[in-house]
Amino acid sequence: MRHVLLHIFLLFLPACCGAQKPHTLRFRALWGGEPLLLQQPCLIPGDTVTISRLRFYVSDVAVLRKGRVVYRLPERYHLIDLEGCDSITMPASLRGDALRFNLGLDSATNAAGAQGGVLDAVEGMYWAWQSGFIHFKLEGSSRRSPDRKQQFQYHLGGFRAPFSSVRRMTLNFKRRLPSELLLDVKALLRRIDVKSQPAIMSPGGRAVELVNIVAQQMRIR
Repeated sequence: MRHVLLHIFLLFLPACCGAQKPHTLRFRALWGGEPLLLQQPCLIPGDTVTISRLRFYVSDVAVLRKGRVVYRLPERYHLIDLEGCDSITMPASLRGDALRFNLGLDSATNAAGAQGGVLDAVEGMYWAWQSGFIHFKLEGSSRRSPDRKQQFQYHLGGFRAPFSSVRRMTLNFKRRLPSELLLDVKALLRRIDVKSQPAIMSPGGRAVELVNIVAQQMRIR
């Protein structure tokens, strides 16, 4: 009888104690201090903006401790989409002091061309006409845009020097793993002159400038 009870106890032990749930890192788009909602009018002094699409790649995500990698996500590529996928998971037991990742995709991945999964051309993030991925895509409308429909489109990509738009990001944290990676779209658009340049659709100097601004508006908490 004692052996039977021990067997039952061992069977239920994992369920009682439970495997530790993975830690979730969510990607959040903000409008100032508030969550950004697609297709909803947002105010900037002198302008009304509506965001219709926000997508970007992050790759080679790793947790660092004292400058050394203690964990690297097995999946190299993640397509973050305000309409869909907005999170990644990692072991909750990790201890570190920095989160490192690429905003965009490295040159070797770009040169290899469209592949499967999140690198499939059907995702709308690949320039077949010039071979290369769009690392960051922001679309919407603004009263200041000279476009006939008052639209703006910023498709930021490029992997060849001097117009590479991939950015290595290292964001420090204390104690616990961060739970959110935040991008303030309001602060981003306040630094873009939509009136003079409502669209960027190819690699170049201005795309590099804008992706630098995007990187500056990212933070963790």
